[in-house]
Amino acid sequence: MKPIKALGLKNTEENIDTFKISTNKKYVLSGNWVSKSVEFGNKAKFRFLLSNEVRLNGWVTITLMRIRESFFDEELLSEEMRITGRTMEMDFLMTKDLIDYLDIKDIRENKGLKFYCRVTYLDDTYEFEEKSPLEIKFKPDYCSGATEYLKEDNFPYKSKVFEKISEISDLVKYFSKKHNVPEVAVAGAIADEYNVVIAPKRKILDWFQDGIVDLYPDIYIKLTKNMISDNETITKLRNPTMNDLGIGNIKLDNAKKIYDLIPTEFDNINWDYEDLVEYLNTNIGCVHFASLTIKIAQSLFGKYMINYSDCTKEAVLVTFYKQGPKYFNRFYKNLQSNPSASIVPGEGSRVAMQRSRITQALSTKLK
Repeated sequence: MKPIKALGLKNTEENIDTFKISTNKKYVLSGNWVSKSVEFGNKAKFRFLLSNEVRLNGWVTITLMRIRESFFDEELLSEEMRITGRTMEMDFLMTKDLIDYLDIKDIRENKGLKFYCRVTYLDDTYEFEEKSPLEIKFKPDYCSGATEYLKEDNFPYKSKVFEKISEISDLVKYFSKKHNVPEVAVAGAIADEYNVVIAPKRKILDWFQDGIVDLYPDIYIKLTKNMISDNETITKLRNPTMNDLGIGNIKLDNAKKIYDLIPTEFDNINWDYEDLVEYLNTNIGCVHFASLTIKIAQSLFGKYMINYSDCTKEAVLVTFYKQGPKYFNRFYKNLQSNPSASIVPGEGSRVAMQRSRITQALSTKLK
Protein backbone atom coordinates (compact mmCIF):
# COMPACT_ATOMS: atom_id res chain seq x y z
CA MET A 1 0.00 0.00 0.00
CA LYS A 2 1.25 3.49 -0.84
CA PRO A 3 2.16 5.74 2.14
CA ILE A 4 -0.60 8.00 3.34
CA LYS A 5 0.04 11.61 2.44
CA ALA A 6 -0.12 14.20 5.20
CA LEU A 7 -1.75 17.42 4.03
CA GLY A 8 -2.69 20.80 5.45
CA LEU A 9 0.24 21.30 7.82
CA LYS A 10 -0.23 24.51 9.79
CA ASN A 11 -0.16 26.08 13.22
CA THR A 12 -2.45 28.35 15.15
CA GLU A 13 -2.59 30.11 18.52
CA GLU A 14 -6.37 29.68 18.68
CA ASN A 15 -8.25 27.59 21.22
CA ILE A 16 -5.28 26.95 23.50
CA ASP A 17 -7.70 26.82 26.41
CA THR A 18 -9.44 23.80 24.88
CA PHE A 19 -6.44 21.62 25.78
CA LYS A 20 -6.27 19.85 29.07
CA ILE A 21 -2.66 20.42 30.11
CA SER A 22 -0.90 17.57 31.92
CA THR A 23 1.80 18.89 34.26
CA ASN A 24 3.82 15.66 34.01
CA LYS A 25 4.61 16.33 30.34
CA LYS A 26 7.66 18.46 29.66
CA TYR A 27 7.53 19.16 25.93
CA VAL A 28 4.20 18.04 24.48
CA LEU A 29 1.42 18.94 26.88
CA SER A 30 -1.61 17.44 25.17
CA GLY A 31 -3.06 16.26 21.90
CA ASN A 32 -6.47 15.35 20.51
CA TRP A 33 -8.37 14.54 17.35
CA VAL A 34 -10.31 17.59 16.23
CA SER A 35 -12.16 15.50 13.67
CA LYS A 36 -14.81 13.29 15.24
CA SER A 37 -16.64 11.92 12.22
CA VAL A 38 -14.48 11.04 9.22
CA GLU A 39 -15.07 8.83 6.20
CA PHE A 40 -12.50 7.13 3.99
CA GLY A 41 -11.19 9.62 1.45
CA ASN A 42 -11.55 12.59 3.84
CA LYS A 43 -9.04 14.40 6.04
CA ALA A 44 -8.69 13.90 9.79
CA LYS A 45 -7.28 16.76 11.83
CA PHE A 46 -5.00 16.19 14.83
CA ARG A 47 -4.04 19.08 17.16
CA PHE A 48 -1.39 19.18 19.88
CA LEU A 49 -0.03 21.73 22.36
CA LEU A 50 3.68 22.31 23.00
CA SER A 51 5.20 23.74 26.17
CA ASN A 52 7.47 26.78 26.45
CA GLU A 53 10.39 24.35 26.82
CA VAL A 54 10.17 23.61 23.09
CA ARG A 55 12.29 25.80 20.80
CA LEU A 56 10.65 27.54 17.84
CA ASN A 57 12.03 26.47 14.48
CA GLY A 58 12.93 23.10 15.96
CA TRP A 59 11.39 19.90 14.70
CA VAL A 60 8.68 17.62 16.03
CA THR A 61 7.69 14.23 14.56
CA ILE A 62 4.06 13.18 14.18
CA THR A 63 3.30 9.51 13.69
CA LEU A 64 -0.08 8.10 12.71
CA MET A 65 -0.67 4.79 14.47
CA ARG A 66 -3.27 2.12 13.78
CA ILE A 67 -4.65 0.06 16.65
CA ARG A 68 -4.83 -3.61 15.77
CA GLU A 69 -6.55 -6.29 17.79
CA SER A 70 -4.24 -9.16 18.77
CA PHE A 71 -1.29 -7.48 17.03
CA PHE A 72 1.24 -4.80 17.81
CA ASP A 73 0.02 -1.35 16.85
CA GLU A 74 1.11 -0.41 13.35
CA GLU A 75 2.90 2.76 12.25
CA LEU A 76 1.32 4.06 9.05
CA LEU A 77 3.03 7.42 8.60
CA SER A 78 5.77 9.34 10.34
CA GLU A 79 6.60 12.89 9.28
CA GLU A 80 8.63 15.79 10.67
CA MET A 81 7.24 19.30 10.89
CA ARG A 82 8.90 22.56 11.84
CA ILE A 83 7.73 24.15 15.09
CA THR A 84 6.24 27.60 14.49
CA GLY A 85 3.99 28.01 17.54
CA ARG A 86 2.66 26.42 20.70
CA THR A 87 -0.45 24.99 19.03
CA MET A 88 0.16 22.82 15.99
CA GLU A 89 -2.15 20.91 13.65
CA MET A 90 -1.77 18.23 11.03
CA ASP A 91 -4.34 16.94 8.54
CA PHE A 92 -4.08 13.28 7.59
CA LEU A 93 -5.72 12.16 4.36
CA MET A 94 -7.41 8.88 5.24
CA THR A 95 -7.13 7.39 1.77
CA LYS A 96 -9.61 4.82 0.48
CA ASP A 97 -6.90 2.20 0.12
CA LEU A 98 -6.96 1.98 3.92
CA ILE A 99 -10.12 -0.05 3.40
CA ASP A 100 -7.77 -2.88 2.40
CA TYR A 101 -7.09 -3.40 6.11
CA LEU A 102 -10.75 -4.24 6.75
CA ASP A 103 -12.13 -7.70 6.17
CA ILE A 104 -15.62 -9.12 5.97
CA LYS A 105 -15.70 -9.92 9.69
CA ASP A 106 -15.02 -6.29 10.63
CA ILE A 107 -17.87 -5.09 8.44
CA ARG A 108 -20.30 -7.69 9.75
CA GLU A 109 -19.48 -6.63 13.30
CA ASN A 110 -19.66 -2.92 12.39
CA LYS A 111 -16.01 -2.37 13.25
CA GLY A 112 -13.78 0.23 11.67
CA LEU A 113 -10.10 1.15 11.61
CA LYS A 114 -8.85 2.89 14.75
CA PHE A 115 -6.08 5.50 14.87
CA TYR A 116 -4.14 7.48 17.44
CA CYS A 117 -1.08 9.74 17.18
CA ARG A 118 2.44 9.69 18.57
CA VAL A 119 4.28 12.99 18.98
CA THR A 120 8.06 12.97 19.38
CA TYR A 121 10.31 15.89 20.38
CA LEU A 122 14.02 15.25 20.90
CA ASP A 123 14.17 11.93 22.75
CA ASP A 124 10.74 12.19 24.36
CA THR A 125 7.67 10.46 22.92
CA TYR A 126 4.04 11.16 23.80
CA GLU A 127 1.00 9.16 22.70
CA PHE A 128 -2.48 10.64 22.47
CA GLU A 129 -5.97 9.24 21.93
CA GLU A 130 -4.83 5.63 22.21
CA LYS A 131 -7.71 4.88 24.58
CA SER A 132 -10.25 6.90 22.61
CA PRO A 133 -8.99 6.63 19.02
CA LEU A 134 -10.48 8.02 15.86
CA GLU A 135 -12.51 5.21 14.25
CA ILE A 136 -13.37 5.16 10.55
CA LYS A 137 -15.95 2.65 9.34
CA PHE A 138 -16.68 1.35 5.87
CA LYS A 139 -20.12 2.47 4.69
CA PRO A 140 -21.54 0.38 1.84
CA ASP A 141 -23.54 2.25 -0.78
CA TYR A 142 -27.26 1.96 -0.23
CA CYS A 143 -29.22 0.28 -3.03
CA SER A 144 -32.86 -0.61 -2.56
CA GLY A 145 -33.49 -4.10 -3.88
CA ALA A 146 -29.90 -5.25 -3.65
CA THR A 147 -29.36 -7.28 -0.51
CA GLU A 148 -26.34 -6.84 1.69
CA TYR A 149 -24.58 -9.92 0.41
CA LEU A 150 -22.03 -10.45 3.18
CA LYS A 151 -22.07 -14.24 3.35
CA GLU A 152 -18.76 -14.64 1.55
CA ASP A 153 -15.29 -13.20 2.03
CA ASN A 154 -15.04 -11.51 -1.37
CA PHE A 155 -15.86 -8.09 0.10
CA PRO A 156 -14.86 -5.30 0.16
CA TYR A 157 -12.72 -5.16 -2.96
CA LYS A 158 -9.03 -4.33 -2.57
CA SER A 159 -7.59 -1.06 -3.91
CA LYS A 160 -5.78 -2.98 -6.68
CA VAL A 161 -9.19 -3.92 -8.08
CA PHE A 162 -10.13 -0.27 -8.59
CA GLU A 163 -6.71 0.44 -10.08
CA LYS A 164 -7.39 -2.32 -12.62
CA ILE A 165 -10.83 -0.87 -13.40
CA SER A 166 -9.20 2.51 -14.04
CA GLU A 167 -6.66 0.80 -16.29
CA ILE A 168 -9.37 -0.80 -18.45
CA SER A 169 -11.90 2.04 -18.19
CA ASP A 170 -11.64 3.01 -21.87
CA LEU A 171 -12.33 -0.57 -22.91
CA VAL A 172 -15.28 -0.81 -20.53
CA LYS A 173 -16.78 2.41 -21.88
CA TYR A 174 -16.26 1.38 -25.51
CA PHE A 175 -17.84 -2.09 -25.26
CA SER A 176 -20.61 -0.94 -22.91
CA LYS A 177 -21.64 1.71 -25.41
CA LYS A 178 -21.33 -0.69 -28.34
CA HIS A 179 -23.59 -3.28 -26.69
CA ASN A 180 -25.83 -0.79 -24.86
CA VAL A 181 -25.19 -2.23 -21.41
CA PRO A 182 -24.38 -0.48 -18.09
CA GLU A 183 -20.70 0.36 -17.59
CA VAL A 184 -20.92 -0.43 -13.87
CA ALA A 185 -22.25 -3.94 -14.60
CA VAL A 186 -19.36 -4.74 -16.96
CA ALA A 187 -16.73 -3.20 -14.69
CA GLY A 188 -18.35 -4.66 -11.56
CA ALA A 189 -18.44 -8.19 -13.00
CA ILE A 190 -14.72 -8.02 -13.74
CA ALA A 191 -14.01 -6.36 -10.38
CA ASP A 192 -15.75 -9.12 -8.43
CA GLU A 193 -13.70 -11.80 -10.18
CA TYR A 194 -10.43 -9.85 -10.14
CA ASN A 195 -10.74 -9.43 -6.37
CA VAL A 196 -10.62 -13.24 -6.21
CA VAL A 197 -7.77 -13.47 -8.73
CA ILE A 198 -5.46 -11.25 -6.64
CA ALA A 199 -6.16 -13.08 -3.37
CA PRO A 200 -2.91 -14.73 -2.18
CA LYS A 201 -4.47 -18.21 -2.07
CA ARG A 202 -5.72 -17.90 -5.64
CA LYS A 203 -2.74 -16.30 -7.40
CA ILE A 204 -0.92 -19.57 -8.00
CA LEU A 205 -4.07 -21.37 -9.13
CA ASP A 206 -5.06 -18.65 -11.58
CA TRP A 207 -1.50 -18.37 -12.88
CA PHE A 208 -1.57 -22.12 -13.44
CA GLN A 209 -4.95 -22.03 -15.19
CA ASP A 210 -4.03 -19.16 -17.50
CA GLY A 211 -0.61 -20.61 -18.26
CA ILE A 212 -1.40 -24.30 -18.65
CA VAL A 213 -4.36 -23.76 -20.98
CA ASP A 214 -2.06 -21.70 -23.21
CA LEU A 215 -0.02 -24.86 -23.78
CA TYR A 216 -2.88 -27.05 -25.02
CA PRO A 217 -3.34 -27.34 -28.79
CA ASP A 218 -6.81 -26.86 -30.25
CA ILE A 219 -7.18 -30.55 -31.15
CA TYR A 220 -6.55 -31.63 -27.54
CA ILE A 221 -9.08 -29.13 -26.18
CA LYS A 222 -11.70 -30.37 -28.64
CA LEU A 223 -11.08 -34.02 -27.73
CA THR A 224 -11.34 -33.39 -23.97
CA LYS A 225 -14.11 -30.75 -23.87
CA ASN A 226 -16.73 -33.27 -22.71
CA MET A 227 -14.67 -34.83 -19.93
CA ILE A 228 -16.35 -34.28 -16.55
CA SER A 229 -15.32 -35.65 -13.16
CA ASP A 230 -16.88 -35.49 -9.71
CA ASN A 231 -13.66 -33.75 -8.67
CA GLU A 232 -13.52 -30.18 -9.96
CA THR A 233 -9.71 -30.06 -9.91
CA ILE A 234 -9.42 -33.24 -11.98
CA THR A 235 -12.03 -31.90 -14.41
CA LYS A 236 -10.02 -28.71 -14.95
CA LEU A 237 -6.80 -30.69 -15.46
CA ARG A 238 -8.32 -33.03 -18.01
CA ASN A 239 -10.75 -30.58 -19.61
CA PRO A 240 -9.20 -27.16 -20.39
CA THR A 241 -12.58 -25.67 -21.36
CA MET A 242 -13.59 -25.74 -17.69
CA ASN A 243 -10.77 -23.37 -16.71
CA ASP A 244 -11.34 -19.68 -15.95
CA LEU A 245 -9.10 -17.29 -17.87
CA GLY A 246 -7.99 -13.68 -17.71
CA ILE A 247 -8.69 -10.91 -15.21
CA GLY A 248 -12.42 -11.60 -15.40
CA ASN A 249 -12.15 -15.36 -14.76
CA ILE A 250 -14.15 -16.18 -17.91
CA LYS A 251 -14.65 -19.89 -18.42
CA LEU A 252 -13.31 -21.03 -21.78
CA ASP A 253 -16.41 -23.17 -22.41
CA ASN A 254 -18.69 -20.16 -21.88
CA ALA A 255 -16.56 -18.02 -24.18
CA LYS A 256 -16.79 -20.65 -26.93
CA LYS A 257 -20.59 -20.80 -26.62
CA ILE A 258 -20.84 -17.02 -26.88
CA TYR A 259 -18.47 -16.99 -29.85
CA ASP A 260 -20.47 -19.66 -31.66
CA LEU A 261 -23.68 -17.75 -30.92
CA ILE A 262 -22.47 -14.45 -32.42
CA PRO A 263 -19.28 -15.04 -34.45
CA THR A 264 -19.82 -11.85 -36.49
CA GLU A 265 -19.12 -9.88 -33.31
CA PHE A 266 -15.41 -10.63 -33.75
CA ASP A 267 -12.89 -9.32 -36.25
CA ASN A 268 -11.85 -12.78 -37.34
CA ILE A 269 -14.08 -15.74 -38.07
CA ASN A 270 -13.39 -19.43 -37.56
CA TRP A 271 -11.54 -18.93 -34.30
CA ASP A 272 -10.50 -22.14 -32.60
CA TYR A 273 -9.93 -22.72 -28.87
CA GLU A 274 -6.33 -21.53 -29.06
CA ASP A 275 -7.47 -18.21 -30.51
CA LEU A 276 -10.01 -17.79 -27.73
CA VAL A 277 -7.47 -18.61 -25.01
CA GLU A 278 -5.08 -16.01 -26.36
CA TYR A 279 -7.85 -13.40 -26.59
CA LEU A 280 -9.26 -14.07 -23.11
CA ASN A 281 -5.83 -13.56 -21.56
CA THR A 282 -5.80 -9.94 -22.77
CA ASN A 283 -7.64 -7.00 -21.22
CA ILE A 284 -9.54 -6.28 -24.42
CA GLY A 285 -10.64 -9.91 -24.73
CA CYS A 286 -11.83 -10.05 -21.15
CA VAL A 287 -13.81 -6.82 -21.35
CA HIS A 288 -15.27 -7.83 -24.74
CA PHE A 289 -16.60 -11.16 -23.45
CA ALA A 290 -17.72 -9.62 -20.15
CA SER A 291 -19.81 -7.06 -22.02
CA LEU A 292 -21.32 -9.77 -24.23
CA THR A 293 -22.24 -11.81 -21.15
CA ILE A 294 -23.91 -8.77 -19.60
CA LYS A 295 -25.72 -8.17 -22.91
CA ILE A 296 -27.11 -11.71 -22.83
CA ALA A 297 -28.19 -11.22 -19.20
CA GLN A 298 -29.90 -7.96 -20.09
CA SER A 299 -31.84 -9.60 -22.94
CA LEU A 300 -33.05 -12.34 -20.56
CA PHE A 301 -33.92 -10.21 -17.53
CA GLY A 302 -34.69 -6.83 -19.13
CA LYS A 303 -38.49 -6.99 -19.19
CA TYR A 304 -38.58 -8.25 -15.61
CA MET A 305 -36.51 -5.31 -14.27
CA ILE A 306 -38.35 -2.34 -15.74
CA ASN A 307 -39.14 -0.86 -12.32
CA TYR A 308 -35.77 -1.68 -10.74
CA SER A 309 -33.28 1.01 -9.78
CA ASP A 310 -30.09 1.19 -11.86
CA CYS A 311 -27.96 -0.27 -9.08
CA THR A 312 -30.35 -3.21 -8.60
CA LYS A 313 -30.38 -3.91 -12.34
CA GLU A 314 -26.59 -3.93 -12.34
CA ALA A 315 -26.57 -6.31 -9.36
CA VAL A 316 -28.82 -8.74 -11.24
CA LEU A 317 -26.66 -8.59 -14.37
CA VAL A 318 -23.48 -9.23 -12.38
CA THR A 319 -25.12 -12.15 -10.57
CA PHE A 320 -25.85 -13.69 -13.99
CA TYR A 321 -22.19 -13.17 -14.91
CA LYS A 322 -21.25 -15.07 -11.76
CA GLN A 323 -23.79 -17.91 -11.97
CA GLY A 324 -24.69 -18.21 -15.66
CA PRO A 325 -27.97 -19.51 -17.15
CA LYS A 326 -28.89 -21.49 -14.03
CA TYR A 327 -29.57 -18.16 -12.30
CA PHE A 328 -32.18 -17.22 -14.91
CA ASN A 329 -33.58 -20.76 -15.05
CA ARG A 330 -34.29 -20.75 -11.31
CA PHE A 331 -36.07 -17.43 -11.57
CA TYR A 332 -38.08 -18.50 -14.63
CA LYS A 333 -39.14 -21.74 -12.94
CA ASN A 334 -40.28 -19.76 -9.91
CA LEU A 335 -42.15 -17.41 -12.22
CA GLN A 336 -44.26 -20.26 -13.60
CA SER A 337 -45.70 -21.02 -10.19
CA ASN A 338 -45.73 -17.42 -8.97
CA PRO A 339 -46.39 -14.84 -11.73
CA SER A 340 -45.57 -11.97 -9.35
CA ALA A 341 -42.13 -13.38 -8.48
CA SER A 342 -39.29 -10.85 -8.56
CA ILE A 343 -35.59 -11.31 -9.24
CA VAL A 344 -33.36 -11.18 -6.19
CA PRO A 345 -29.71 -10.35 -6.93
CA GLY A 346 -27.06 -12.44 -5.20
CA GLU A 347 -23.31 -11.87 -5.49
CA GLY A 348 -23.93 -8.87 -7.71
CA SER A 349 -25.03 -6.99 -4.61
CA ARG A 350 -21.35 -6.63 -3.75
CA VAL A 351 -21.04 -4.40 -6.80
CA ALA A 352 -24.10 -2.37 -5.79
CA MET A 353 -22.62 -1.78 -2.34
CA GLN A 354 -19.39 -0.39 -3.88
CA ARG A 355 -20.98 1.38 -6.84
CA SER A 356 -19.54 4.81 -6.05
CA ARG A 357 -15.95 3.49 -5.97
CA ILE A 358 -16.46 1.61 -9.24
CA THR A 359 -17.93 4.72 -10.88
CA GLN A 360 -15.03 6.79 -9.60
CA ALA A 361 -12.51 4.24 -10.92
CA LEU A 362 -14.14 4.37 -14.35
CA SER A 363 -13.74 8.13 -14.43
CA THR A 364 -10.13 8.10 -13.22
CA LYS A 365 -7.25 7.50 -15.60
CA LEU A 366 -4.08 5.97 -14.19
CA LYS A 367 -0.98 8.06 -14.80
